[in-house]
Amino acid sequence: MSMKEAWHMAVERMPLWAAAVLLVCQFLAPAFHAWQNQPGRLGGPISRAKAGWLALATILWVILPLLLCTQHAAYAWMAASMMVRTIVELPLCAWKKWSTNYGLGHDALHALIVLWWLPGAPPDVKLWIVLTLLTLVIEVIFVLRFRKCTEGPANGIYFVPDGAAHIRLNLLTDLVRMPCQYLMVSILIAACLR
Repeated sequence: MSMKEAWHMAVERMPLWAAAVLLVCQFLAPAFHAWQNQPGRLGGPISRAKAGWLALATILWVILPLLLCTQHAAYAWMAASMMVRTIVELPLCAWKKWSTNYGLGHDALHALIVLWWLPGAPPDVKLWIVLTLLTLVIEVIFVLRFRKCTEGPANGIYFVPDGAAHIRLNLLTDLVRMPCQYLMVSILIAACLR
């Protein structure tokens, strides 16, 4: 099946209510950017690009699988994997005990979970799985870069800020985020308009 056919199937199988919720979630990025950049926030300031990436990853990795978990077992496994990560990671961040190694380890585990489901999945599920895999690989690259260019989690820094020191990484983030997000949003809008 071609990418075009998988896209059409993803549109057809996306419930209207889920598409609407996922479209509204696109506004998480500017809202989180404004909230996180208030003085004294744990994690430090976040760039607009990284807030956009965080919103995309949250929507694709957590919210979408949760909303579609009754459609296919792959979504249920993806949702469960990310919910466990959230339950473990958020307290570790709050206690300043989180390490990028935890995130990288879970990214690898999550990649194995989605790869397990890839061969037998219907085309629309395959589309979301491939997008998930692509963003997981990109996330690993970003995390490795994050380690080199910030003070890191040991100092309570969880985000890359705006500014000249990080302009290349933030530009790269937008360049890889935008096509992924465009694909997602195009499916959601088409699902709402069908």
